[in-house]
Amino acid sequence: MLKKLWLNIFSILLILVVSVLALWQVSFFANTMKWDMMDYYFPTRYFIGECFRNHMMPFWCPYMYFGYPIYADPQAGVWYPINSLFAFFAGYNIYTIQAEFIFHIVIAAVGMQKLLRTLSLSAEAAMVACIVYPLSGFFIGHASHPTLITSMAWMPFISHYFISGLEEKKAISFIKTGLVLALCLTGGYIVFFVIACYGMFFVFVYYNARNWKENGYFLKSSYLSIGAVVTFLVLCSGYLFSLFQSLPYIKRAEGLSIDTVNVNSLTPGSLISFLLPFATLAKTAAFDTDMTMRNIYSGLLFVPLIVVGFSFGNRKRNIALLICGLFCLSAAMGKYLPVREWLYYSLPFMKLFRHASIFRAFTLFCFLLIAADGLSILFASNSVQIKKILAIVLVIEAIVIGLLLSF
Repeated sequence: MLKKLWLNIFSILLILVVSVLALWQVSFFANTMKWDMMDYYFPTRYFIGECFRNHMMPFWCPYMYFGYPIYADPQAGVWYPINSLFAFFAGYNIYTIQAEFIFHIVIAAVGMQKLLRTLSLSAEAAMVACIVYPLSGFFIGHASHPTLITSMAWMPFISHYFISGLEEKKAISFIKTGLVLALCLTGGYIVFFVIACYGMFFVFVYYNARNWKENGYFLKSSYLSIGAVVTFLVLCSGYLFSLFQSLPYIKRAEGLSIDTVNVNSLTPGSLISFLLPFATLAKTAAFDTDMTMRNIYSGLLFVPLIVVGFSFGNRKRNIALLICGLFCLSAAMGKYLPVREWLYYSLPFMKLFRHASIFRAFTLFCFLLIAADGLSILFASNSVQIKKILAIVLVIEAIVIGLLLSF
């Protein structure tokens, strides 16, 4: 038990060190964050911090939009406990808002490590993949959007506790699921919470289909899942109350047009970022979308490891992950494929948000789980066949990169 504790402490310290060094310009305050972070999130965080430090509740902000109820702004973070802690103990300034970003990078890595260990992958593979996850193209591309970063930081914890609950049938795991769902909603972008709920529904169906022969499994998993919902509702009561109060004044709540929903689609040209992330910084019609919406990079070994994981890993799980990943990638491509339009007309809440490319976050999430499976196999096996397949894919990847660079 003590050894496991020390290993956990060591892994968290290693994640922290790597994250700080990889993002040294932010973590050592060599440069400030830009765009939305400074234009919107910093002023709201600063006002909330000053209210808390002066023992006031941040209900009304007179300094923005000629005055508005900031507590009812879903992206302001008034109801997010992490923001409250930063605000009360340190106050928000140019340094603490960047420290908050690094904090969520570490949270994302720790959560991914826990999820991968829950999926029975090796400790070495889990350590590598959990560092790759928060340093992927989505996190770096959206560094100026803390709500998006927060959402995906808690996503591995949601998956970890929900899957653990369905496998072990313990109430504590479902209570923790409700807790991290609340953190994802109150601190994140509401769209990610909606997509997470759809994902949890499919995971619930999958586990019940797999355990249909087990007597009473459906009833017990249903009762425990209701416990997660109750926990979530209690913890989010303030947020939900303020949101329902503000709905009549939020125009987006009426639904957006399909053209607005498809804005900032992941263009076919942006798929080059799987291999060459910096290419997406070029000013060309091939990347006809916002610069923050183009990047889907997760390392040069990402694609080869996906091939290994899919070929030799947990076949059923990896097929499901591949289908989900490709579906989300198709949705991210918005106007270029019909999937996002189908979601728009078919599923609740899919008319309420724009920026189709944010679906790529879940593509990276699913594909990374397959790649981590491949890496786990690679660490554990001395199979010549696996190494040959990996070498062939690497050679093909090198040729493709060479051709892309030549153009």
